[in-house]
Amino acid sequence: MSKKYWEAQEKPSYQASIEENNTNNGFPAFSFTYLDKDFSFKHCTNEEKDALLKRLEIMSKMTWNDIINTPKHGNGIENINELKDKLPPKWKGTTPKAFRFYGMKPVIGVRDGRIFHIIWIDREGKLYKH
Repeated sequence: MSKKYWEAQEKPSYQASIEENNTNNGFPAFSFTYLDKDFSFKHCTNEEKDALLKRLEIMSKMTWNDIINTPKHGNGIENINELKDKLPPKWKGTTPKAFRFYGMKPVIGVRDGRIFHIIWIDREGKLYKH
């Protein structure tokens, strides 16, 4: 009796992708738990939604080290210090970060270990000066 496909596959573990708890060596995960309703998907065009999904797919296959060392206007990420005071209370004291998803349009959030919590999809460039 042969094994089923999913039984024959080696099961990846979260710990296997993280070397000595250094999340920079692991792959990112993206969360929309803290997404601001005024800067959410409902305001995006279909093209923007498609571009964001494609960007998340690309970034999901990169390690955090790769993302950190990539130019900010490519698949990289940058700190947005001027938004520290606008963060939800849970994230006070952290530095917001942004990546581009459709031209220069940023997605802004905070990183917590391997998870990037998306807070704003700033499709109109209203949150900070670019």
